[in-house]
Amino acid sequence: MPKPKQRRAPKLHRDKCTVCDQFRLCENHHPIPSRVGGTFTIPLCRACHDELDRQGVADWGMGESYRRFMRLWDQLDADGRIAALKMVSLVEDARSALAEAKPS
Repeated sequence: MPKPKQRRAPKLHRDKCTVCDQFRLCENHHPIPSRVGGTFTIPLCRACHDELDRQGVADWGMGESYRRFMRLWDQLDADGRIAALKMVSLVEDARSALAEAKPS
């Protein structure tokens, strides 16, 4: 019987969390999953990383994603809105890549 694949413990480092802006022990998070080729990482503290990973983007559905996105829209300047829209494009690209990678 094959052994179950063990996950490596994340490497922790002291950094400023990208989400909560607190200096804490952080681990690297791939905004674009490494399984679809993402190599860029951002530091996230364990609490924020757990919150982010608790529910996948696909599980949110567009309604929840849209509601959360629109709550922030009015607080963004033009550069922030452009960056946010680029991120939406990246998320959709990642969703498409995941859907294509799933066996039928």
